Order: sequence, then structure tokens, then C-alpha cells
Amino acid sequence: MNPVDFLTLRIRQIEKRPEDLRHAAKTLKKARFKSKLQFEQKYHLRMHRKSFAPGDLVLVRNTQVEKELNRKTKA
Repeated sequence: MNPVDFLTLRIRQIEKRPEDLRHAAKTLKKARFKSKLQFEQKYHLRMHRKSFAPGDLVLVRNTQVEKELNRKTKA
């Protein structure tokens, strides 16, 4: 390839043509859904979708308090 061909290809890469952007967006969306499916398959035993009624007791993790306690014990 001569230098003109290389410049032409590089200019095309820099232009960010609309069809290139659409292709990139489609590829990104596909990759995100694939990642989501892999996550769900890996952690399917840990994920529980339950509906809770008012008055039900649930365990809540309070990370702000945990961080505060961690700072107190390190000082």
C-alpha cells in the first residue's frame, strides 16, 4: 500500500461515520447483555427475587456504619 492509501484509511477511521457509530453501539449493547447473562448464570443461587409484605423482617447491610466502625478500630 502506498502512503495515500494509508492516509485514506486513517482519515476514514477518524471521521466516525454514523454507520460506524451504530455498529459500535450495537456491539456494546450485545456485549453488555452477554455479560449480564454470564453474571446471572454464575450467581443464580445467590439471587432471589422475593416480594416482601409490609411488616416482614429483612436483613439490611449498613455499609456506612461498617465503615465508621472500621475507622474507629484502626485508630
